[in-house]
Formats: sequence, C-alpha cells, structure tokens
Amino acid sequence: MNIQSQNRILEARDRGRWREELAAPISEKRRLSAKTFVFRCGDEWFSIDPNIVVSVMPMLPVHSIPNRSHSLAGVVNFRGVITLCFLLDKVLQSVAVSEVGRPMLLALKYNNWLVACRVEEVSGMIEYDSFELKAPPATLVGVAAGRITGLFSFEGRSIACLNVEKLFDRLKDEAR
Repeated sequence: MNIQSQNRILEARDRGRWREELAAPISEKRRLSAKTFVFRCGDEWFSIDPNIVVSVMPMLPVHSIPNRSHSLAGVVNFRGVITLCFLLDKVLQSVAVSEVGRPMLLALKYNNWLVACRVEEVSGMIEYDSFELKAPPATLVGVAAGRITGLFSFEGRSIACLNVEKLFDRLKDEAR
C-alpha cells in the first residue's frame, strides 16, 4: 500500500469521526464561553470587556468641576493621576436605584484614555455561555440602546453587554 492510499483511508476514517463529533450535541466542555466584568448602575446590571478594567476601588473623594454635564461628577486622584469621574447611571440613563449598595469606582482605560466611573455595585468577573447571548430587544430606547450589544442571564439577573467603543464615545461627549 502506498502513501496516497494510506492517506485516503485515514481521510475517510477522519471524515466519519468528524461527522459523528459535529452531529453530537454540544457538551459542557465544548461550549464556547466568554468572560466579562459585571456591575450594577441604578437597578440595571451591565457587563463590559474585562480588558479595559484597570481597577475596582471604594469611592474616592470627588472634586467637582464648575459648568459640567450632569453625568460628570468631577475629578478623582487615581494613583496620582487626575482622572475624570463619571456617574455611569446618568450616562446610561439607568432606572433609579431601589436597592442601596456600596458605591464603587471602576477605573477604565480604552485607547489610552483613563476614566473613573461610579457604579452602585460590582459583581466582578464572570464566565457565561456565549450561546446564551441574545440580541437587544427592538423596544430598547434611549442612550443605552446603541451601546448594548446583547443580553444574557446570570444567576437570575438580566445583564446587558456594553459596547466599549460606543460607551467611550458617549463619555467623550459628556466630557465636552
């Protein structure tokens, strides 16, 4: 038997095995998973790409800026760097808070722009099944509508995935 014949036999065996494997239901191990960083603004839960999260910390003193937008709280001293501090619930126009959490600051960095964002609560880094990500509802309106890429459920919560680029575009607009 020559090499070409052996390759054809192996290819036929592999095709059969691959056919069976691809036809089988997706096992827990084979499911694609995604990691994200989850936090609460107002009464709504959001997630963001964990690669832009620099730090999570208790609230720092915020120094106000005159003639600022309602979503810009002021500036904070983050590791010796004067950093703009945004009220993310105002930026995203979240529903008012009914449950009082412990406000935290997220330091986020995207395209070399560092900002601090006040959030009501931080759940932290989670991993979820990417097959569970659903398109945002067509009825979604307001500022958050264009900034949400999808929704998924985790521990009984509906979590909206934020588009980082669009979020930072909105933050830049609020900083002007």
